[in-house]
Amino acid sequence: MRKVLRLLSLVAAFVINSAYADPIEYSMEIKCPAINGTKNILANYGDYVGGYGSQIIDSNQSRPIYFKSLSLPNGMPAKLGTYDNSLAEYNSATGIVSCKYDSFADQPVFTVSYALTNSKGGIVVSQTRDSIFLMLPIGLR
Repeated sequence: MRKVLRLLSLVAAFVINSAYADPIEYSMEIKCPAINGTKNILANYGDYVGGYGSQIIDSNQSRPIYFKSLSLPNGMPAKLGTYDNSLAEYNSATGIVSCKYDSFADQPVFTVSYALTNSKGGIVVSQTRDSIFLMLPIGLR
């Protein structure tokens, strides 16, 4: 009986301490692929649009990440020079970052996405039309 009570008190102490623990978070900036330029540009590959953006974790070195569309809308031009970034979004439930592109020449809108690894449940701190800054939970102190 004493062993059971001792075990229950240890479990209760652990649960109470865990409930008040501070979460550990890290910051991440995601930059969408560019349309124009010489580096990290999007291209139309016939059945999808893809290109490299970048990921910066905790303000450290930037690393390339590959964004890809799931499909192409009808009437998509081969060259993407008439497009520009319009929105960067993050889905907290799936961990997917999406970049939307609009055309100033009335071409179809398209979106490219990248699934972040182990990055569900984050919060958007700020966003622009071509980048998004996130805070992501990684554990408890």
